[in-house]
Amino acid sequence: MRILISVLLFFCCASVKAQQAIITTSELPLGIEIINRAGDYSDISDYCDGFDENGFPINLVIPFDMSIAYFLPTVTADNNEGYSYTTRKERKLGPVDNLIYEYEGKSVGFLGSLSYSPGSRGYLQVNFEDAGQSKQLINFQFRVDYKEPHIEEVLLGSEIVELIKESYGKDIFDITTRKYDAWKEKGYSSTGGDTIPTDLVLPRYENSIFFNITGNYDVTRLILERNGEEIAYDKSEMLFNWVMDLSDLKPGNYKLTVVNDEKVYGEKIDSFEFTIKEDFWGTWGYWLIGTLVVMAIFFIIYRINAQRKLDQANALKQISEAELKAIRSQLNPHFLFNALNAIQNLVNKSETEKANDYIAKLAKLMRNVLSQSDESLHALSKEIELSNLYLALENMRVPFDFEIQVDRSIDQNMLVPTMILQPYLENAVVHGVNKAFATIVSVKIFEKEEHLILEVKDNGKPESTFINEGRGMSLGKDRIEIIKKQLGSEAKVGIKTRASSEEGFLVTIQLPTNL
Repeated sequence: MRILISVLLFFCCASVKAQQAIITTSELPLGIEIINRAGDYSDISDYCDGFDENGFPINLVIPFDMSIAYFLPTVTADNNEGYSYTTRKERKLGPVDNLIYEYEGKSVGFLGSLSYSPGSRGYLQVNFEDAGQSKQLINFQFRVDYKEPHIEEVLLGSEIVELIKESYGKDIFDITTRKYDAWKEKGYSSTGGDTIPTDLVLPRYENSIFFNITGNYDVTRLILERNGEEIAYDKSEMLFNWVMDLSDLKPGNYKLTVVNDEKVYGEKIDSFEFTIKEDFWGTWGYWLIGTLVVMAIFFIIYRINAQRKLDQANALKQISEAELKAIRSQLNPHFLFNALNAIQNLVNKSETEKANDYIAKLAKLMRNVLSQSDESLHALSKEIELSNLYLALENMRVPFDFEIQVDRSIDQNMLVPTMILQPYLENAVVHGVNKAFATIVSVKIFEKEEHLILEVKDNGKPESTFINEGRGMSLGKDRIEIIKKQLGSEAKVGIKTRASSEEGFLVTIQLPTNL
């Protein structure tokens, strides 16, 4: 009873909406109607490129969710003998005996209302047989559009075991309890519910993903991109029911695009984007922090070593300063002892006036020496002044000529060790003048190869070229060695002595100009 009512309602609607049908003008007219999912009739001209001379639609493509109905307006119960038809190439022709379609007040041959699978080919053939001769009257073909390609579901590899258990005996993607709320709870996305998240960001260990894709397998292209570059993917590797398996994905920004270029109506493309984060150790931030930590460690080691060297240098400097002061404390009494001997000689000779003059000059010299008793360095001009005073004192005791020559280019404000010349001037007087009959003691000061050169020379004629260093010269050499130790191994600091029966005695002192 229900079937009868449904058929009656169908043909009632058909009679009302018959204006949507087309009737061909071929030898055997054919009525064609397209019916949508709601049961309404659609205008065939919306789905073809026009009509040929017999009224058949050209390049007809009907949407995959619509059906197509055929009827023969001129075939009734009076003349249906000999007609046969088929809607599948592989099927035999059957008789036109379903005369239930109402057209213009009469029941005509109805060939069926058919639905086809997406992407398939529709086919209708009608023949007429008379006296054993069969003639094809209609051969009508059309195409059914493809279903829209679509990414239906996304599943993480870590969830597959649980869902397999839940879906035992059912399609894994038919589980009605499948939700994305868990992803939201884990912080993978900001949305939950049934809709695939659009902001999926996965940790590095969630690098296996399954996609359930709908569409026509033969003509659908799958495009997988990572950071804008396409990654080759073989569709033959897909699992059952159009399940795409992506495993061991590297960190990056991914985009999966499903494309059907042959689809006529609706969307041809669907895509889904997601991100797999790099582990912290693989990010630039990790390497930056690591580099900074390594640099900090090297810097700390460098500072420790630099501080250690500085402490060692300071300690060495303090030791050297103490050694210098000790040497100078020995030089001053030595010089004073010789000066007192000279005064005693003058007094013994009853040269009172000369002795008083000597004492005055000695007092001036001693004041200068004592005022710099705590200074290891003083200006070159001060050294020249003290040397002049000392030679003048010795000249009062033993007559001889002396001179101090200073190159005009010399900056007399540069620093030199205090009383560095005194031991060698004393040696020139005591050994050169007194013993080798020297008449001249000279001092030359000049620069050579960025070093200050101090030369002390006498023109004595010693009987032997052997140099017998006195206490003063020995202490002077010790001072030079300590200064060299303070300045480092690269500093050019030294002293050279030479004795010749023809040229006399020569002492050369080399000092840096930047003490």
